Amino acid sequence: MAVTFIQQKKTQRMLIIVLLGAIASVGAVLWWGFFFAGGLSPANVTLPSPKKIEVQTDILSHPVLQELDEPREATVAPQGIGRDNPFLPAP
Repeated sequence: MAVTFIQQKKTQRMLIIVLLGAIASVGAVLWWGFFFAGGLSPANVTLPSPKKIEVQTDILSHPVLQELDEPREATVAPQGIGRDNPFLPAP
């Protein structure tokens, strides 16, 4: 069934009405939020004071940590294991 020119115009008119309603509701929310509740001015906004961070580095000198082994070299996989290209189908 073909959509006629009149149906397209009615659809456009309805979409314009819905769009204007959405814009009006967003405008109303912003109006009441900013003008009746005091708005967002720097005088009304209070920031929490930053917390002081203390790093305890004395735990790094614990004797248990001194006994740990040094990191080893990465192990190399033995030759002959696996395929050259694993993404090819298996033979």
